Amino acid sequence: MMRLKKFKALFVAALTVGAAHNVQAQNNASAVLSKLSAKYDSYQTIDANFTLTNYTNANKKASSSSGTIFIDKKANKFHINLPGTYTLISDGKALYTIHHDVKEIEVTDVTEVKNDISPINIFTFYKKGFNNKLGKDFTAAGVALRTVELKPQTTNNNYAAINLTISKNTNTIKDVAIKSKGGGSQTYTISRLTPNVTKDATIFTVNKTNYKGYEFIDLR
Repeated sequence: MMRLKKFKALFVAALTVGAAHNVQAQNNASAVLSKLSAKYDSYQTIDANFTLTNYTNANKKASSSSGTIFIDKKANKFHINLPGTYTLISDGKALYTIHHDVKEIEVTDVTEVKNDISPINIFTFYKKGFNNKLGKDFTAAGVALRTVELKPQTTNNNYAAINLTISKNTNTIKDVAIKSKGGGSQTYTISRLTPNVTKDATIFTVNKTNYKGYEFIDLR
């Protein structure tokens, strides 16, 4: 009987320690994300370079392209360019999606921007809607990095899981790896980020004279 009581006590203790460890791991991940949010929330503007890499179901590289992002957070304006593919421009009210391959420009209300992860929200998407836990720490090219594993709390999206890689020293995003429900994946890698720079306001406007031969499709 004493042995049975002792076993039960040890079993309960092990469960308690395990549960506490899981809560601590989640809290640590939340703390990392809080620091990340505080970093980006302190910026008035963000000027960055990124590379988007797509992978097949077999985790083979399918395509890769590089682009630029400029965001004026206070004005809710942005200019995102993926040369040869598309350009996204918002003046705070309208969103212009410029498809260079087919020479079409779609105009929508900026409020209709979807919640899918994209260059538009790459620095903020993780703030809500995800369960999180700490992943592995590692070093690449002399930079100390940590990972946070994110799982969506709902099923009304196209992705199954996300790995966020963060610089330990600067509390900035290095890359975002998104695994789709279909088995493929894509990774956004931030190669350069400069905060609080000023650019000419004309980058947030679309002048039709600069897009001769393009069809404008107003979906508002």
